[in-house]
Amino acid sequence: MASFHGTGEQTRDYVYVEDVTRANVLALEDEAPSGAYNVGTGSETSVTELYELLLGISGKDLAPEHDPAKPGEQLRSSVDPTLAGRVIGWRPEVDLTSGLTETLRFFGAL
Repeated sequence: MASFHGTGEQTRDYVYVEDVTRANVLALEDEAPSGAYNVGTGSETSVTELYELLLGISGKDLAPEHDPAKPGEQLRSSVDPTLAGRVIGWRPEVDLTSGLTETLRFFGAL
């Protein structure tokens, strides 16, 4: 059984670790002005959608268990990566399904 807090409709902007690594390398190699650059996909995915994707990829059939929502939890989160694209030439390359598949494979869950 899997457990998550709240309804599962809270969203996040999930980006694959290799995309994040590439963004950092580009920022270090480039002579870009210092500052903050959002590294993300610009897309929101709910915890429920993420869970369903993971089940589909893994072939598992686990019912989710919903615990009470955490007080003050942010309900929506997504970033705009436009500046990173314009200044350091970064864009996400790995889609969510591929990234989750590789993550499960890395942890030996596939």
